[in-house]
Amino acid sequence: MTTNPALFKHPLSAAPIFNFAPDVKEVDLLDVLEIKLAHLAAQLAPTYGECGQHLFRMHSPEILDNHAWSCAAMLQECRELLRHATGG
Repeated sequence: MTTNPALFKHPLSAAPIFNFAPDVKEVDLLDVLEIKLAHLAAQLAPTYGECGQHLFRMHSPEILDNHAWSCAAMLQECRELLRHATGG
């Protein structure tokens, strides 16, 4: 499947992403945050070093853009989880 870059925008929500239960525990939020950070690390691993230099950068600009958007969205989720876990 391909998308038309002129038509597809990568929305990053300004609204909250998660709807936490009122009694959610900090430890549960931190567990989810740890999983999200592991996912983000896995997404970024092929983008640098020898692999990134030779294989990752050979993808089309559309794929590279979608990958960057996906990483940014994951980071936004991590920030929201951390903010909620720390009461900020």
